[in-house]
Amino acid sequence: MTNEEAIGIAIELEKRVAQVYREAAAATNDEIGQRIFSALAQEEEGHVAYLQHRAQQLSADGALTVEPLATSVPTPESLIRTADEAGGATPVDRSQEMEYLRQALQAEEETSAFYERM
Repeated sequence: MTNEEAIGIAIELEKRVAQVYREAAAATNDEIGQRIFSALAQEEEGHVAYLQHRAQQLSADGALTVEPLATSVPTPESLIRTADEAGGATPVDRSQEMEYLRQALQAEEETSAFYERM
C-alpha cells in the first residue's frame, strides 16, 4: 500500500467516525449529550483536515512530515473532576447515548487498528 493510499483510507475512516458523532448529536435530546457528541465530531473533523493537509504535502513535496495534532478533548483528570462535581445530579436514562458511544467506539477501534497496521 502506498502512502497516498494509506492516507486516503485514514481520511475515510476518520470521516466515518465523525459521521457517527454527528448523527449522535442530532439524535439525542439531551443538551449535554449534544454538546459532547458535537465536540467529538469536531475533533474527528480536525483529524480529517490534518490528514488532508498531509496528503497535499505528500503530493506537492513527495515527502511527509509529522506535525503535532492538537486536541480539544479534556484530560481524563478534568473529566473525573467534572463528574465528581456533578455527583448529586439526578439520574438520567442515557441508553441512547450509550448506544451511539458503542458505535463510535467500534469505529474508533477499527481506525486505531488500521493506524497500528500502518
